Amino acid sequence: LTNYASIVMASPQNGGLKKGSERLENFVIYPNPVESRLVIKSNSLKDETLKLYTIHGQLLQEISVKAGEEKQVDMSNRSSGAYLLVGESGGASKLIVNR
Repeated sequence: LTNYASIVMASPQNGGLKKGSERLENFVIYPNPVESRLVIKSNSLKDETLKLYTIHGQLLQEISVKAGEEKQVDMSNRSSGAYLLVGESGGASKLIVNR
């Protein structure tokens, strides 16, 4: 699959955010890179809040996603560059905004 973001597990045991064999499979996020609208599909059985950060760690937005929901997030007001989408359960995805 292309243009899909992978979400990776972060935990104190593995030293934070690392891409590895542990993957959080509860969300499908696309397209990546994104130009204007990001789609987040939840395959989770519970509601979750995802947080959008700059690559420097500044919190930009909290996105509430209900169990089984498909949500569209407007990214048109974001500058081109890399962002991090982090889930409550510790998963994270690097997003690229490309204009």
